[in-house]
Amino acid sequence: MGLVRKQRRKYETPNHPWQAQRIEEERKIIEEYGLTNKKQIWKNASILRNFRKQAREITKLRGEKKDSNSKILIQKLNRLNLVKTGSKLSDILNLQLRDVLERRLQTVVYKKNLSNSIKQARQFILHKKISVNGKIISSPSYLINEKDKIEYKNGFSPVLTTVVESKTKNTDEVEVKENLSVKSTETPEVAK
Repeated sequence: MGLVRKQRRKYETPNHPWQAQRIEEERKIIEEYGLTNKKQIWKNASILRNFRKQAREITKLRGEKKDSNSKILIQKLNRLNLVKTGSKLSDILNLQLRDVLERRLQTVVYKKNLSNSIKQARQFILHKKISVNGKIISSPSYLINEKDKIEYKNGFSPVLTTVVESKTKNTDEVEVKENLSVKSTETPEVAK
């Protein structure tokens, strides 16, 4: 069983520590998805590896057991929005690491324009400013289901800014506009 204090690792490290191509790919992924370290890449790769392993084991089965197990796995991955409803086991084997990283809460918050940057999305989540289905989630690596409703915590409405480069002005000048339509509690007045 093991001690609670000594939990086992939930990921596997690469076989060889110094492969320039792998290190460069991991650096790009960290920058793109706002991860803090390579351990998060390895954890998500482990999640993907487990899904693929389950799909390979199901392909070995026969008959009704194979159909029911494949249906359960495909429904689970469909809820995570990793595969479509009518997918087959071969589609699960074709999943990539970026598919799993796209379903992280941090990435979804940024893609829904609830933050200015991927790092600000992480900060909002860690500071408990984002709720999922009314429940505050403080883990940026939380995998989002298809039907989850992501919004700001009650009473929190940041002023998000968008940077717009003006084509008529010099390229050195940058205009910053405030996006006040994020979440407004006041009702706008109707012009008479």
